[in-house]
Amino acid sequence: MSDNNSSKSIFNLIPDSFDNATKNLTDLPTKTIGQTLSDCWYLVFGKLSHMAEKRRIKYATELEKFKKELTSSIETIPDEFRVDADSQVALLALNNAKFCVEKEDLRAMYVKLLSSAVDSRKTVHPAFSQIILSMDYIDAVILSQFKEKKHIPICNYNIYDSEIHPSKYQMLATNIIMQKPDNISLLEASRSIDSLKRLGLIDTPIGVRIQDDITYDIFKQTELYNDLVSNYSEQLVYIQKGIAILTNLGASFIDCCL
Repeated sequence: MSDNNSSKSIFNLIPDSFDNATKNLTDLPTKTIGQTLSDCWYLVFGKLSHMAEKRRIKYATELEKFKKELTSSIETIPDEFRVDADSQVALLALNNAKFCVEKEDLRAMYVKLLSSAVDSRKTVHPAFSQIILSMDYIDAVILSQFKEKKHIPICNYNIYDSEIHPSKYQMLATNIIMQKPDNISLLEASRSIDSLKRLGLIDTPIGVRIQDDITYDIFKQTELYNDLVSNYSEQLVYIQKGIAILTNLGASFIDCCL
């Protein structure tokens, strides 16, 4: 809490119960977490109590949620599998997590990552922390589609340059995926496929596709496809069939972070 005793301080308006909670944010989360992870928590978050007051209340509330979620998650790990976290993994994860504390979906991934770091059954790579930091909500939602399926059909929407030269075409929309929530557009999902490829979590190998053509019929039922047909005619619209697959890194990341 600030040393400024001015009556104008916003903290004068906060109930004592809330103020006491914010003062204890950097205490050891719980003995069950292990000394190394607890020490790392303090090193990363110990100075956050000096943040600007107008941001401190909201951030402190979310940070308290983070601590409780992490404690609860770790307590579900059986004692025989609970180990002390590797300090490199713990410090990297906590340092990056401070930028995502207020983003519930990404915070949950850091909770899972830090829980995996104290679970002897998991193999955590230090790069996982930076990967989460490079993701947004849509990336996380799209990647979660690979939890049950190791490969998912995708396509590119192309148009032929002309009917005379059908072998030449232009790509208009790439990496279209249908396995996505309804509130995410095709183009948003497409950008996430690009992002997840860049992070090394998935791949879209050239020339690889699912043999059953019926699988790709759904790509002709989208508004984007219908718009292309309206603008260029069905004869000129070409669906290039493909597949998105989970990499080994991606499979390990999902196991430890989702």
